Amino acid sequence: MYISQKDLVIAGFLQSQNNYTKEQLSNLVQSQVSQNLTYKGYVVFDSEYNQLALWSKNNFDLAAYGFTNWLEKFNKRANKQAVEVFTVADTAFLISEIKIKQGSIYTLTAFDLSKFLKAVIGKLNTENYNVFIATPQFTLGKQGEVNPSIIKNSISALSSRFPPTWRLHVQPMNKIVRPQITKYSLIRLGLISFCVFAFVYYFLRLPRRLHSEIKQKNQLILNREELFSSSLDALPHGFAIFNSHEFPVITNNAFNLLFAQVNKQNSQLSYSQLISIAQQHNIINHYHEHHKLDDDRNQLIDIGFTDGKWITVLQRHTDFNGFVCYFRDDTEAHQKECLLADVLEKSKQTNQLK
Repeated sequence: MYISQKDLVIAGFLQSQNNYTKEQLSNLVQSQVSQNLTYKGYVVFDSEYNQLALWSKNNFDLAAYGFTNWLEKFNKRANKQAVEVFTVADTAFLISEIKIKQGSIYTLTAFDLSKFLKAVIGKLNTENYNVFIATPQFTLGKQGEVNPSIIKNSISALSSRFPPTWRLHVQPMNKIVRPQITKYSLIRLGLISFCVFAFVYYFLRLPRRLHSEIKQKNQLILNREELFSSSLDALPHGFAIFNSHEFPVITNNAFNLLFAQVNKQNSQLSYSQLISIAQQHNIINHYHEHHKLDDDRNQLIDIGFTDGKWITVLQRHTDFNGFVCYFRDDTEAHQKECLLADVLEKSKQTNQLK
């Protein structure tokens, strides 16, 4: 059901007033509709079709049309939610029913179709378009009523400015030219699509490829470290690399076992601290560094342990101001040397007694 704002105002007045005069109602009707340029007249009826108020422009005799037949047709309409619009020449008569507590009231609005369409067009930016209003009874264009068949290639829509059974059609003035699609344009579009797809696919796959490559390289490094560590642990003698601050960077199992009694208390010890602590705890009872030449980067060191071990250390200084040590176990050779020295000493003493 289409009910305008002015209809609601009139219905609200009638529902809220127990007693009112025709003059009050007429003044209210005039205040609601007289300022609208498209309206020619407006009538309010009660449920018995008795006229309650009437307003019309000076040059328009609304009462001359007679409303009884229109109201009866409106009351007998099949769809009670619909509105009825009757047209006479360039004037449309819109009948609406409003339910209030006292029953129903009917309103009839007469308006100029041409001015109404111009008012609608004035609200739209339609310089290059034809605008039509299509109703069940007629189709209206800028020049008046037209045949509905001329409205082709148009877009239609509802509007709150008129009843829901009406449609607003917008039609371009110039003929719509469909785009020409050539074989060359299809090939070019296909090439562009392929390039875009390849570009997107490459960059979507790039992080995964980079992740796989990084993972492979990390695994290769881990494998090499494991191989290097296993190789060092396979050496029969101790091996260690010390940085510029004399702290061990790389060691093998033989070195760790050699200084196990010292390292079990503190594993973060430098080379000097290892030797000093071992001497303090009587783990080492002999430590001697052999002199080396000025241009010689190698140095021999003898370390004697209280448990009888004799270690010969080959120490070589590196370019990063650190040094590499190889701890060779010469216990058996040292014992033979000591035994030979004892024999020589005893032989010397014997010769002196003779």
